[in-house]
Amino acid sequence: MKLNTKQLNKKLFLFIGIGVAFIALIGAASLITSLLKGKNMSYSNIELEMTNAAKEYYKKHKSALPIDNGSSVTIDSKDLINNGYLNSFDKLRKNAQCSGEVTVTKNDEFYYYAPSLDCGKDYQTVLLVDKITAEKNVVTEGDGLYYMSNNYIFRGEKVNNYVKFANHLWYILRVKDDNSIRLLFADKLEKVVWDNRYNIDRKSTVGINTFEVSRIRDSLHDYYNNPDFFTDSDKAKMLPQTLCIGKRDLNETINDGSIECSEVTEEENIGLLQVNEYQIISLDTNCATGTQAQCKNYNYLAKLSQSSWSITTDANTSYKAFKLSGSMFLSNASSSATPRFVVELNGGIRYTSGDGSKEKPYVIS
Repeated sequence: MKLNTKQLNKKLFLFIGIGVAFIALIGAASLITSLLKGKNMSYSNIELEMTNAAKEYYKKHKSALPIDNGSSVTIDSKDLINNGYLNSFDKLRKNAQCSGEVTVTKNDEFYYYAPSLDCGKDYQTVLLVDKITAEKNVVTEGDGLYYMSNNYIFRGEKVNNYVKFANHLWYILRVKDDNSIRLLFADKLEKVVWDNRYNIDRKSTVGINTFEVSRIRDSLHDYYNNPDFFTDSDKAKMLPQTLCIGKRDLNETINDGSIECSEVTEEENIGLLQVNEYQIISLDTNCATGTQAQCKNYNYLAKLSQSSWSITTDANTSYKAFKLSGSMFLSNASSSATPRFVVELNGGIRYTSGDGSKEKPYVIS
């Protein structure tokens, strides 16, 4: 049967109506799902919402961002909510009674946003610092975490001090008194010279053991500036360091860092292990100078598979630096070892999972 124009128009309008109704139904379902999702938002997603809200806030208030390297500012969740950057917590999660803040820390041109959420007995943000330094983890004898001179230091041979950062494994050396977390690279690296410049004292290219003009410093900068190794997100989590570059006598017994820190260079992003840091890890009471063979006893760094440069050099020559390969010893700066670097992480970094073992390293966000 042939349809006339009026009948065709009726059918066309009917199909259009059905289509509009279907789209509206999908939209309504999507809205309901969105609202329900918001009402059941996980606490980790709420922390993400806080972070994103703070980023939006500081996009419009750039002058309020921290100015100096390593400095921080904090914005309260109430300010984010009152200014329309963040939904109230009870809209994000049903019946949520929470408070919070976001701390922003500057590292070079990067900013790390650290949310802190407090929902009473229901949930509280867990920081990596708090996970590491929990009272149950602190020991006074045997392998483990020691509280010494306002620092928490991992000592001994069998310790759970692994963390995943920048897509690599790292050792947690210590938590410092400002809550920054000092890490040592645990994976493999290509070997480099400490320095291979011409040394006028030796009349040979055996190197010059002054860190600030060294090849090893150049190598560290190259690693930091390699986006395949450290992403912008990784750099934001790091803090600028004051590197202790004081020279040390082979027979020096002081291990508190005062020798190494008698000379410093500031505003560096990555450094190297100090001799005293290796020395203090050993639980052998006969480890007196850091270069004695017994210092590798009960010392997790003695098992490193690659020889590694320290940042510390010889006080009695112009061309030797301390190298770690099982034990610590002096070597010509022109020889090769890995630049097993040290970084320091922001104390506001959140703990996600893991127990610090090599099989289950701490995971952060």
